[in-house]
Amino acid sequence: MATAAIEKSDHRLQAKASLGTRLRAWWEGVDPAALSHRSAAPRAEAERSTPAPAKPPVWATPRIQILQSLWGDGFSYPGGAELSLWLAGPYTLSSTSMVAELGAGLGGVGRTLHQQFGCRTEGFERDPELARGGAGYSIAAGLGDAVTVAPFDPEDVQLGKGAYDCILSRETLFGVADKAGFFKAVDRGLKRHGHFLYTDFVRIGNDDSRGGSYRVWAEGEPFPAQPWSLTEHRAACGAQKFDLRLMEDITGVMRGYVVRALAELMEREESLRRTGPAEAAVIAAEVGLWTRRLAALHAGEIGLCRFHAVKLGLNLLGDW
Repeated sequence: MATAAIEKSDHRLQAKASLGTRLRAWWEGVDPAALSHRSAAPRAEAERSTPAPAKPPVWATPRIQILQSLWGDGFSYPGGAELSLWLAGPYTLSSTSMVAELGAGLGGVGRTLHQQFGCRTEGFERDPELARGGAGYSIAAGLGDAVTVAPFDPEDVQLGKGAYDCILSRETLFGVADKAGFFKAVDRGLKRHGHFLYTDFVRIGNDDSRGGSYRVWAEGEPFPAQPWSLTEHRAACGAQKFDLRLMEDITGVMRGYVVRALAELMEREESLRRTGPAEAAVIAAEVGLWTRRLAALHAGEIGLCRFHAVKLGLNLLGDW
C-alpha cells in the first residue's frame, strides 16, 4: 500500500509543471502555464509585457503561501489530496455525509472530500493563522458553506451531539494533554455507528529505551508532545465502546511523501536564494520540524499510525 501510494504520487507529479516552475510562479504571482510559454526575450521586455501580479488576500500570509509551495495547494502538511483520499478510504463517504475534521490546517482535506463525494465538512484548527487561511480558501473556491474551517481548542473540543457521520483527525492527538476528554468529545459528536478515522504519532518502547532523537523531536514540536502507545490507543477506544477495526503503521507512506517534498525543495536553489529573511525563517522552521520527525521515526522511537474506529452506539436501556 505504501509503495503504491508513493508511486502513484510520483506519476502525478510528473504530469504537472515542475515544482521549480510552480514555486517561481507562486513567487511572481502568475499562472505556471504563463512561465512555460514565456518567451526568451530580455528581462526588461518581459517585465513590460507581464501584468502586475494581483496582491494576495490578507489571509494568504507568506507563511501560508510557503507551506502550500511545499505541501501542495490548500495543504499545510504532507500528502496533499492523494493521501487525504487514501486515509479516508476505510469509510465510504457520500453527498449526505456530515464530516468533522479536527486539525484541519488549511482545509485542503475537506475541500478534496467535498469535490470527490459531495459531503459537507466542518474543519477545526488550533493554529488561528491556518484556520483563517483555510476559511478564506474555502470562500474563494465558492465552498464557504460546504467546507468551513474555524479555530478550536483541542483541550476543550465542542462538537454538536450526534452531528457527524465521520470525524477525521491528522497528527493532532499526540499534542493534546487531555486525550480522554478528546475521545469523549469525539464520542459525543459521532452519530450512532459513526466512524472515527485518525492518524497520530505513537510512542514506541519504554522511557529507558528512547534516546536523543525522541527528546529532540518532542522538544521541537509546536505543542508539548505526549504521544500514546498503541496499547493506550486501544484502551481509549475500548473505554468509549468504539470498535477498533484498523490500527496500521503508515510510517513508510508518510516518510516517502516528506522525503520527496524536502528533496524537491532543495532543488529550488535559485528560488530559495531569492527569499527574504521572513520567508527563509518559515522554510527553516518547517524543514526543521519535519527533519526532527523523520529522525525520530527512523530511530524507531516513534511511529505514525492510522486508526479506524466505529461508535457502536450501545445503549441497553435506551434501546428497549
